[in-house]
Amino acid sequence: MTRSRLMLASVFVLPGALAGCDGASDVDEEATAVSATEEPGKADAFGRKILGVGVDYPADPTLQARERDLNADMLLRREVAWRTVARVLQDVPLAEAREDLAAEDTQPSIPLWQSWYGWDDLRFMYRKYLESPDTWDTDPTYEKLFEAHVSRLDGLRSWPEERYLRELEKIDEDELAGGAAGTFRVGYSPEFARFLMRRGDQAVQCAKEDVTAARAANPGEPAQDPESNFTLCFDRELPTGAAMVKSHWERADFGKTMPAYSTSAASLKDRLTNNGDWGRPDRTPNPGGEEVHTVQIRSGGRFRLGGLHIMTKELRHWLWITLWWSDEPDTDFGADRPEYVRQLGGAWSNYKMCVVTAYTESDPDPGRHFDSEDDPQRQSLADALRAVHVLPAAVPGGGEGEGEGEGEANEDLSAGVPTWCSNPYLERGAGNQETNCIGCHQHGGTAIKVEDILDDPTGFPHRGRTQIREAFPADYVWEFEAGEQLSRTLEKERDRVGLQ
Repeated sequence: MTRSRLMLASVFVLPGALAGCDGASDVDEEATAVSATEEPGKADAFGRKILGVGVDYPADPTLQARERDLNADMLLRREVAWRTVARVLQDVPLAEAREDLAAEDTQPSIPLWQSWYGWDDLRFMYRKYLESPDTWDTDPTYEKLFEAHVSRLDGLRSWPEERYLRELEKIDEDELAGGAAGTFRVGYSPEFARFLMRRGDQAVQCAKEDVTAARAANPGEPAQDPESNFTLCFDRELPTGAAMVKSHWERADFGKTMPAYSTSAASLKDRLTNNGDWGRPDRTPNPGGEEVHTVQIRSGGRFRLGGLHIMTKELRHWLWITLWWSDEPDTDFGADRPEYVRQLGGAWSNYKMCVVTAYTESDPDPGRHFDSEDDPQRQSLADALRAVHVLPAAVPGGGEGEGEGEGEANEDLSAGVPTWCSNPYLERGAGNQETNCIGCHQHGGTAIKVEDILDDPTGFPHRGRTQIREAFPADYVWEFEAGEQLSRTLEKERDRVGLQ
């Protein structure tokens, strides 16, 4: 099955040019077609059928050449991040659609990232790939493999055509269209999936217990080739078009309210200097579907998107962006939201954003770009940026301790102050409000656990925000060994066909 999708590669590129520290037998065919409620966070066979082939992330190939500029200029960094956000959030049509709605030009759509693949998609595609790798490898795009996965429902006895059409008839609005993707926790772009199909054997070896333990004990282990391949697991780094998202969903039914967190300068200073965490929300509003991105799955359950990590390989050490919902969306980290993001519609104007491109802040004063005597909202962003680029004065090492000092900003922030970017919905637990995504992810492909990083100020200074590794075993991806344990999933599929 193929479909027409918007060509996005040229959209939102600047002129001139995913996450913080957070069996061998045949699968029963009915179990592969259950709803997202019955198998939480997973797109089912029906959902993949109407979503179709995942839409590639339209990466900006110019960014790597501008990495030094991005590291040194918070204004440029945030402009690039907002444009990346717009590409990831842009609506794309469903592969399968109701003819009556097509005639009215009112077809429901989904954000691009919700078309991407969950771990179960990767599992089934890798299973199909192993049946005939030589055949699939003749097409570097793996389009036929992706299409075969989409058509998986067609061979299920539990899904006759009349049942499929009956369910399709119910998809008449964006909230239901988004529900077809389920509430998956981690989504992988098609280019990530292509990389994995070709290197499943390398991913399996990457997560062997003795290997990950050895890497944890030796952060100074050199890369295969510091100039072209800084991984230890793969024969190359992930490609520029590789991208991941990590999402956090809150129930929107049963009378549930939505936690909301203050990210003002005062609130952040308190969280960062008093050995705290994101902890309890500051408010608990009850926003409607027009105010927060909401999906309804086929069982009727409704979920609100609280946070979304976005991780793209457009920079060698990845571009790290996170979005979080706010009931005060136009203050601090939402004060510079561009009009083109507002024009995306839906509830995307109610999400704030922070971004990291390096371990160390190289902008001498990240807040200077947003100082404004006339615009208090823009000034609130300047103040918030200064608040998070502070090392607590009474807490050596950046927050590890019981100090109560308010902290003082270094006169020259390029002199070793770590960057910051933390999501109140996704970075939970003591110390996780101080993280910056990139610092923890450098340990992907090792046996190191997030709690080890957060609790050991000697081994992992500043809550793990500083670079301590020479090589990055799994190219910053946690999910091979930790989290969804992709490598173990692939290993089971290889065992099924007698491969080691």
